[in-house]
Amino acid sequence: MRILIADDAPLYRRSLEAFLTKEGYEVLACSDGAEALVALESPDPPRLAILDWVMPGMEGVEVCRKVRHQIKDPYIYIIVLTSKEKSEDIVAGLEAGADDYLIKPFEAQELRVRLRAGKRILDLQTEGKRQEEALRKGNEELKQALGELQKTQSLLVRQEKLASIGTLSSGVCHEILNPLNIMSATIQVMKLDEHPLEVNENLDVIMEQIQRATKITNNLRMFAHQKEAEIKPVDIHDLFDKTATLIEHDLELDNIMINRSYDPDLSLVYADEDQLTQVFLNLLNNAKDAMKGRQESSLTVQTKALDTEVEIRFIDTGTGIPDKLLDKIFDPFYTTKDPGKGTGLGLSIIHSIIEKHNGTIKVESEEGKGTTFVILLPTENSKG
Repeated sequence: MRILIADDAPLYRRSLEAFLTKEGYEVLACSDGAEALVALESPDPPRLAILDWVMPGMEGVEVCRKVRHQIKDPYIYIIVLTSKEKSEDIVAGLEAGADDYLIKPFEAQELRVRLRAGKRILDLQTEGKRQEEALRKGNEELKQALGELQKTQSLLVRQEKLASIGTLSSGVCHEILNPLNIMSATIQVMKLDEHPLEVNENLDVIMEQIQRATKITNNLRMFAHQKEAEIKPVDIHDLFDKTATLIEHDLELDNIMINRSYDPDLSLVYADEDQLTQVFLNLLNNAKDAMKGRQESSLTVQTKALDTEVEIRFIDTGTGIPDKLLDKIFDPFYTTKDPGKGTGLGLSIIHSIIEKHNGTIKVESEEGKGTTFVILLPTENSKG
């Protein structure tokens, strides 16, 4: 342990320094209070100081006051040397910030005991801070563990729910598709016969609804029986461009422009091409529906190469999603679209596909100002 001593009497100072060195302490000696204060205010000060009360310029008691006012950490244990024996003087020294005092002249054994007491107090304080830090760190780790546990629990509940829905959907789809196919075939035959115009119009309405029901059922079946991914390197820029052509005509009818901001340094993505096409197509359709009827609508697709991932952003200028609904949009059968406009399965299917690719998808939205879907997918370099 390092000890600072401050005494303006050279003989006394050297004697004290020799004693402390012999006791095994590292000693820093000063001849006045101002020099002592500079040493104690350094980034790595001595933890224990012995200050003579009476010194020219700045007395030891004044050094105590400044140390207590200016230095909070680390704590410095201060012993004041004094020839004053009156109790009121001793009290004044302790009130100034001294931890202990020695009345001159004193015995070597008395100084030795006082130093041991000071060191013991500093050791206890250091241990207390260590335990406090350990407790703080332990609390942070517990909070993190609790958060991970809650996240895992939520994921397990979701997976269990999806599995149950998938089992139910499989049987329902089979039972619905059979009569829909029969009805569709029958209407096609009926339209071959001659009927008044209004009959054919009614048949067209019925056929439109059958097609809608078939689409919903097929989506549900796709949700229930997603095939195993065939993972291989995929050029996502080329894949998105091909996917966009499937819906480009509908976007033009609604005056929606697609802006592309592709990262030229982007690596290939490690993914299933068919499933990624489904992700892009569903996001394109969602953006189109969100921007339908709005002026100056645009969808911006941005890509960015990260260390072992690629970031894909779909940014639309649509109606946006209220904050209270953001946590629900990936739930099966949940939709923000008007009744009859959506099945509530598109985003759930997207979420499932991205998870199977060891990726993540999140949504950022502001009501009335648009929505951004952010996808992270592993690159080819992360294989294995």
